[in-house]
Order: sequence, then C-alpha cells, then structure tokens
Amino acid sequence: VREIHERGAIRARPGGTHYLDTTALDELSPAALGPWLAARELAGLGVELVALSRLCAVLGGEVARDDLVAIVEAVERRGGATTTIDVDIGLAELVRAGILVKSAHGYEFASPLVEEGIYATTHEQERLELHRAALDRWAPDADNPARAGLVARHAEAVGDREAASRAFAAPARVNLIGEH
Repeated sequence: VREIHERGAIRARPGGTHYLDTTALDELSPAALGPWLAARELAGLGVELVALSRLCAVLGGEVARDDLVAIVEAVERRGGATTTIDVDIGLAELVRAGILVKSAHGYEFASPLVEEGIYATTHEQERLELHRAALDRWAPDADNPARAGLVARHAEAVGDREAASRAFAAPARVNLIGEH
C-alpha cells in the first residue's frame, strides 16, 4: 500500500475522499511488475525462505515436496548453495505467507507473476545450478509425457538442446504409438 501511495496512485477527489488511480500502476511494464511484486512478497522473509522460494520458482509450476528435497540434496552434494531450512517447515511458512498454495500433487505459487518475478531476480549462476540438478532428477523420465515438459524446461535452460528436443518430442511419440 505504501508503494502504491508513493507512486501517486492514491489521489484525493474534490470532496476529500480518496481513490486508486490505476493508471499509475499501468506505467509498470509486465516485465517490471513481476520482480516488483516478488520483491514486495519476499521483503519480510528470512534468507532461508527466500532461497526456498527461488528454488520453487526455478523448478516452476507445481512442485512436489520429495522433488524439492532431492534437488536440495543434489545441489548440496555438488557444493552448491540452496537453503538450510527444513523443506517441510519452509513450505509451510511459504504457504502461511501466501506465496505458495497447496496443490493436488504438491505446491505452486499463488501468483504466476510473483513466480516469474522471483525467477527473474534469481542470480543466473544459481538458476543454472538448480536447473542442472532438476534435469538430473527428471531426465530418466524424459519419455514420460507427464515429466517431459519438466525435462524440456530444464534441459533448455542449461543449453542441452538434444535432451530438450527429445523431451519436447516425447508426447508426440506417445500419440503416434497410441494411434497404431
């Protein structure tokens, strides 16, 4: 609210009542809105929760708890940094903060714009490390149409065009095999 007021979006009417001038918000480009929202959402969180939210954003979409644990462990084995918070406690805290919501098979961001903003503001080297660990986790399932999108996303992010193209083609192969 303070930020909206500072941008001049709260204006006074002649009778003394106030209103929200949304044109002040429209001045933010969509590319800037995600990082701005992410910064506002993460501002009151500890570094461990911010790190866990960054991991979730890099993984993208719906994230299963077991996948988070496995990827945290894989990154730590490689000497990379993730988060020191217990994943279950961290997920519960991110839900309580309204950043994540429980979903059918795990957790997802309450707002896609916040997810995109957190992803965009995550250091490139950290993103790459997390994408590599995620690719290692899901690459064995590249032919599974349910996992192919995950494999393709992370393969593309690390520059593995061959793995990405195989994963992108997996649903088509299943359709062709199923039709014969």
